[in-house]
Amino acid sequence: MHQQVVRGRIQAGVSSFAGVAILVPEGAVFNTPCLCKHDVERAWVTDNHGLPVARKLFAEKGVGADPGGRRRLERHGLQDRLPDTDRPKMAEFVAKGGFVHGLADAQREAWAKAIRPGPAEMLQAIGGKARMVCDALAEGKKVWAEKHEKK
Repeated sequence: MHQQVVRGRIQAGVSSFAGVAILVPEGAVFNTPCLCKHDVERAWVTDNHGLPVARKLFAEKGVGADPGGRRRLERHGLQDRLPDTDRPKMAEFVAKGGFVHGLADAQREAWAKAIRPGPAEMLQAIGGKARMVCDALAEGKKVWAEKHEKK
């Protein structure tokens, strides 16, 4: 689908950052596990610091980035909570005998700690302007912490 958009064979498509990474490898940086503590932080950082950089990179490849589209993208990483729209699905799953595994804060931190050394290797493997995307997201996390976290 992505190639078809670039070639002008179709007008638009909806994709995740993982999907569009076929054309813009730096988009894969947005899929970094444990990048943010929860989905609210991830959405704010992506919308306010990541998308401006993504738009520029995507435009270089002839791919547009809809600023409202972030909320329609697939959810990434470990979540503190499900979005409200997913709660009925989860309740239905549990009602049918399914089990939802929640992570305690200590478990979540253990995952994040194991993953933190990996981004440098990941950025090198992605190449291009992946460092620029990562730096924009890191700046966003810093601003988020200053505005929203208890001191």
